[in-house]
Amino acid sequence: MQRLAMPTLLASCLMLSLSACKQEPSEGPPPSPQDVKAEAGEAAQVTGEYIDAKRKEFVESMESKLDQLSKELDEMGKAAADKSDELRNDYREYHSSAKTKIEELRTQLGQAKDQGAEA
Repeated sequence: MQRLAMPTLLASCLMLSLSACKQEPSEGPPPSPQDVKAEAGEAAQVTGEYIDAKRKEFVESMESKLDQLSKELDEMGKAAADKSDELRNDYREYHSSAKTKIEELRTQLGQAKDQGAEA
């Protein structure tokens, strides 16, 4: 008896879910090709605006983070000034490498910003 209970329950659930998915007949005539084209154009425009907004948001966020990293790097330099010669030399190497990477990232962000302006 229990062997039949589970398949029966599953079949009942399946039938209920299928009956709930009935398509309602559409009201009015089907859309014309011009209507579809207009809606597709509008959707493309809205999508482009959304992408531009997200790109701008990302660029601003990354610029802020790079500014913060640069400040923290400078603060580390001030703290390293009181340390041993070896530590100061290590910091100088790190500082030079980090500043180069930050500038490379700023260049890439500028390119991303320019791409958004061109679109």
